[in-house]
Amino acid sequence: MKKVILSTICPGTEDIQLALYYLKAYFNKYSTFTDSVEIEVIPFLPRQKPADTAKKLTEKNPDILGFSCYVWNIIDTLKICRYVKKAVPKVRIILGGPEVSPRATEILSNNRSVDVVVIGEGEETFKEVSEYFLFGRKSLETIDGIVYRVAKKVIPNKKRAVIEDLDTIPSPYLQGLIDMNKYQSISTETHRGCLFRCHYCYYHKEFNQIRYFSLPRVERELAFILKKNPIGVYFMDPTFNADKERAKEVLRTFIKYNKTTRLHLELRAEFLDEETVELLH
Repeated sequence: MKKVILSTICPGTEDIQLALYYLKAYFNKYSTFTDSVEIEVIPFLPRQKPADTAKKLTEKNPDILGFSCYVWNIIDTLKICRYVKKAVPKVRIILGGPEVSPRATEILSNNRSVDVVVIGEGEETFKEVSEYFLFGRKSLETIDGIVYRVAKKVIPNKKRAVIEDLDTIPSPYLQGLIDMNKYQSISTETHRGCLFRCHYCYYHKEFNQIRYFSLPRVERELAFILKKNPIGVYFMDPTFNADKERAKEVLRTFIKYNKTTRLHLELRAEFLDEETVELLH
């Protein structure tokens, strides 16, 4: 059995690392090697020392170690990579996330412990890279959406097209991959992409079109989540009410299944109308 660990350093308290669970859910559904691979999601808190985190990871003897990288964790993540690679030279280390997508060549050039950086949306790319490292399927030069190293040369491949039909990405909740009893707040998303082009924000540079999970998929997931009666649900959509009428339908669905759960979302005030305000209330 091959061992894959997906990890990240949380910004504060431990919360659900939805991006990592999406990778696991996608691999489990679409890889022909699912029965031969164990994927474990292990987040860490920032108060833990990189050397201690690396020790815990190396004790599990992974074949692949993947990290989700953000501005708050990239420095310690790279330290962990160096510790792990020194202790287990055979491990393949893959980085992804918004902090490394625009800096992939720089990251690989300056960090010999990193083998591959995934650019942008990671579900399909991670599956293909994992199948290459674990089973020799395809080759790195044929995998879109990565930057990798051959000897001392850093090679960027062409960008991967985004996943047009988001419903093809399995729900980690509906797959039973997440122990919801461990968390007070549950994160999910109803769409990806942003209409706006704020200069300070990186998000729209990778996802410059809006793609939606279907309303039936959103309802199935919300019904499942709210049945567990969590304290809070967080919609990770960058602008929840970019489509005002669709946002209302999602709110009606939330109300339909909700008992006492608080809803946290981000929206544009100028897109509000009286009906949306009433639904939010």
